[in-house]
Amino acid sequence: MGLSKVTSIWSPLSKFLVFHVLGIVTIALLVSQGCHRGKLVERIDSLLEKGKLKEAEQILIETDTTRAVYHLLMGDILRREDKLIRALSQYELAAISVSGRLRERLTQGLILLGRKSQKRGYIYIAEKAYKLALKIDPTYPLGDGFLLLGNLAFRKENYDTAYIYYKKYLSMGGNRRLVLTPYTISMFNLGLYDEILKLLPNGPRYSSADLVLYYDKTLYKKATEMFNEEEFDSVLKLLSKIPKDPPPGVILEDSISFLLGKTYENKGDTLKALYYYDNIVKSHRYTHLREMALERIRTLTLP
Repeated sequence: MGLSKVTSIWSPLSKFLVFHVLGIVTIALLVSQGCHRGKLVERIDSLLEKGKLKEAEQILIETDTTRAVYHLLMGDILRREDKLIRALSQYELAAISVSGRLRERLTQGLILLGRKSQKRGYIYIAEKAYKLALKIDPTYPLGDGFLLLGNLAFRKENYDTAYIYYKKYLSMGGNRRLVLTPYTISMFNLGLYDEILKLLPNGPRYSSADLVLYYDKTLYKKATEMFNEEEFDSVLKLLSKIPKDPPPGVILEDSISFLLGKTYENKGDTLKALYYYDNIVKSHRYTHLREMALERIRTLTLP
């Protein structure tokens, strides 16, 4: 009886002591592993900075560490060796279990891999690297992954995809100036004229010739829609935003003049209509619009 009572009293206490000791041991092991991992990362980084890639690779292979750390550092080494496909594979394996501050390093490595792959012309690798970087950390830094993926899509003329990525990039506080021209061109090709005018309420403020051209094209397209709806005053108001100097692009200049001529003609202002038709004829650009302008002049000046 006495022995059983002692056992019943000390059993809970014994369990508590055992678990407490195990907890201390576990924490000590984790701290030790963390220090070991930190020293390994520092050593590998030091070798990478000195360009000793083979030595760094050999030390990493011979050192016992976690899978995440191994694959991440091996990816960094292979990326510097320009072994881009193998580097991507290592980063993909690292992404499975990476955590803590190493996530930022992995994201950075993927962005750098994507940039290098893109520069070398390996667009498929770049696209996969950027997408994985976004999956790990979509905010790093200010959504750069969205910008880079948008640029890739834009170069492939995938304007719908580019539009989505650029819009997301801007929503995260990205640099507006970096995307303004390709974003505008993407929206133009998707027929999103109202969004362009909302994005540029006062016109383009930067000196990009392409941006100015596509802004003017947007005004022309939107004005054409208004003309078809017989909103003639709105057409004149919208086209007045185009600078008086000839806009870039010969065809666009004649197109705007012809649209203005038709608008004034429909408003009953024959003199102004003839003025714009005559501008097309005097330009000596032998296009189909010149023939159409001549026809309108003949029609309006007949007795």
